[in-house]
Amino acid sequence: MRSKRNKIARPSSFVFRPLLPSVLSPQSSVLIISILALALGVWCLDCYGLWYDEVASVEIARRGPVAIITDRFGGMLVQTPLHYLMVWLMALPIDPASTPVLVRLPSVIAGALTPMVVYGIGKEMFGHAQGLLAALFVAISAVHIGYSQDVRPYSLLIFATALSVYSLLRAERDGSRKWWAAFAISTVFAMYISYFSLTLFLPALIPYLFWLLWKLWSRRGTNRLSLMNGLLAMLGIAILAIPIALDVLRLLRNPPDLGLLTPRLLLDQGTLLLTRTTQIGLGGEIETYAQWGLFLLALIGIYSAIRARRFGPLALCVLIIVIPALLLAIARTTNQVFQRYAVFVMPFYFLLIANGIMRFWILDFGFWIKKTKLEDKSLVDKSKIQNPKSKISAILGMMVALLFIAGLLIYISPEGHRRFSYMPDYRGAAQYLSSVAGPGDLIIMADEPALGVEVVHFYWRGVPPAPTFDARDPRLFAQQSEGTIFWVVSFFQNNPEFIRDLPSSDPAWSDPTYFERIVIVRDSRHSALPGMERLATRAEEKLPEFQPVRTLQGVLYQARGETVQAADQYGQAGAYFPQLGAEFFSSAQGFEARGDTDKAWREAITSKFMQPSNPDLHAWLSQQLLTSGFTAESLIEAEIAEALRR
Repeated sequence: MRSKRNKIARPSSFVFRPLLPSVLSPQSSVLIISILALALGVWCLDCYGLWYDEVASVEIARRGPVAIITDRFGGMLVQTPLHYLMVWLMALPIDPASTPVLVRLPSVIAGALTPMVVYGIGKEMFGHAQGLLAALFVAISAVHIGYSQDVRPYSLLIFATALSVYSLLRAERDGSRKWWAAFAISTVFAMYISYFSLTLFLPALIPYLFWLLWKLWSRRGTNRLSLMNGLLAMLGIAILAIPIALDVLRLLRNPPDLGLLTPRLLLDQGTLLLTRTTQIGLGGEIETYAQWGLFLLALIGIYSAIRARRFGPLALCVLIIVIPALLLAIARTTNQVFQRYAVFVMPFYFLLIANGIMRFWILDFGFWIKKTKLEDKSLVDKSKIQNPKSKISAILGMMVALLFIAGLLIYISPEGHRRFSYMPDYRGAAQYLSSVAGPGDLIIMADEPALGVEVVHFYWRGVPPAPTFDARDPRLFAQQSEGTIFWVVSFFQNNPEFIRDLPSSDPAWSDPTYFERIVIVRDSRHSALPGMERLATRAEEKLPEFQPVRTLQGVLYQARGETVQAADQYGQAGAYFPQLGAEFFSSAQGFEARGDTDKAWREAITSKFMQPSNPDLHAWLSQQLLTSGFTAESLIEAEIAEALRR
């Protein structure tokens, strides 16, 4: 059976020959690919400042190892202690507010190592050629590079889950204790670096793992040692998964409603997952055609695996893609989910695409087998294998590689970068405001989502150059500026036209200064209310039903003391990201209990943006305002809370 497998996989290596110089061995090729991945990950690592999710990781990590492990609440439960401990360690030598290079370095290293592991998986599943091509796709994927330059655990998640699968395949083939141990260690590491390993990856892996153990059990006469090693590995994983499972149970999530699960929802989540992992960034119909082409190649890869009787590897790839998509769809019935939660499917989708490319000749429905008679070794030679079919596969491989290279070029361009990630240049804005604003001025952050205040405070190291407020802050309109009001606007669905045209919409706004996805304008008036009226009006002209716009309208009514109208607007706005709003509110309460009132207030205002219709939040804000001496504003918040409860 083993020799048959090798014969079937052998033609792919010849098909791959046109893509790489013949002097390069597969090992040399994958080393070059990994060096390329490292170079791309390191390149421009400091071009973009830390975004809110990264800032949150750094700020939580800075609380120290003891607090990371023992003092966790709200949004601090979103990532594992191991992730925060790693960030804490990397933040010790250099302040991340000065340069993010060190705190991003673990993700870069994981991203550079991933192609090696993907090659190993491909070699075990389909052949050297498929492994090399999938490794190349990973190395030049703009999506993968983006995660490799992020102070979040997604790059490490991809690496750890891929290493887990590779170790399992080696354990299946060799049955040795060291590979079962490697499987257990890599799987535990995956769980401890990201909760999504436990909630999305392991459910996809478990069916294959149980099938493998059953196969070993049925052949226990010859595989008893491998069976025992496998059972011990499973036991170790199960025991060490208990702390992670207990942590996951503390997360603020709504139970799924299977009655809301529809075929359309399943299809949408599956489509979004695949298109996100292979995003090119071309946009429009060209992107759609490219995604359909990649999906068609993956289908050919599935068909080819069936023809080659590679049922086990095929089932593993399909399980790791389909089950997370299903679980995301189930969670989506009552929660907000993002496809990055299951980004670990990327290598396995790439492997199916690579298998479709390298085995393209099999679509000839028997022509190849009749011509070469693969069962007869004497008839298999290089001259017969290098036929037009191999040239087509080589061309297809180069075309797909060029697609990913195009995505890479889009990713590294300032304008194209916005298609892959949301990263307003708050670092540049913070530096500019430090140079022009003074204590008598007022800084107002009007962004979507409402996270800018937290990021600029991070870059100011907690000492702002002027009083700084979020646009949704009820204390804002009690302030009077003795100098200039600086409006920092990053708002309205990342619409560049809105940002570009905003300064000309108000005669009192002048001297616009632009940063990536941000405009800063100077307001000559001493009160924030006229500027807020103009901003809300301009936003409503563009998209009146957009939730953040409804929230701005509610803020205006609240500033005027019109509580019924304010509550009506907040109620119509509903919840933008309800579970995120709940997490921020929980964080606010946690910081309040620990005496950090400034941090608690910032978390609460972000929660107000996420869920303005929550009466409990408005009641909490009312109490905090009363404690801080804002009596009139406290009464208004209390009336809004009461109106929302009715």
